[in-house]
Amino acid sequence: MKSTLKIMLLLSVPFCIHGCGGDTKAASITEPSDIKYTVIHGNSYLDGGMHLTSKGSRVFSSQDAYQNELLNYSSDQPVQVDFTKSKVLLLDMGQKATGGYGIEIEKIADSNDAAIVSVALVEPGSGCLVTQSLTNPYEFIEISTNKEILIEEKLVLKSC
Repeated sequence: MKSTLKIMLLLSVPFCIHGCGGDTKAASITEPSDIKYTVIHGNSYLDGGMHLTSKGSRVFSSQDAYQNELLNYSSDQPVQVDFTKSKVLLLDMGQKATGGYGIEIEKIADSNDAAIVSVALVEPGSGCLVTQSLTNPYEFIEISTNKEILIEEKLVLKSC
């Protein structure tokens, strides 16, 4: 419960919005991460009638919880995760009216008490050509840690 509360507090911090004249390559520049991670599932487009969701994040510490949540997003087969050494983080941008949105992990840093996940939420700029269909960008990430997971988000406006 404590970790969920801390994550929700971090999510409530206002986004750092970059204007069109800013560095548009910021989302593609990644620093080496202190903690090993793997994106195990992710997509922007709806997969076979899966439902649209709201923006949010969740941390899973068991195979059953992760598998049950994956059913809401994809028909992918779940990956076998060793939850004695790892956790699974779900990042969800929620329903979007067009394509062009995405999630990029910039770094996962190891601090004394937590693993800090730095995430760029990418949105298309006004000049971008995007698909005209409902999308729901999400990623399931396996993170090699047993520490609490905290999330830092920034909004990146992509110019085309």
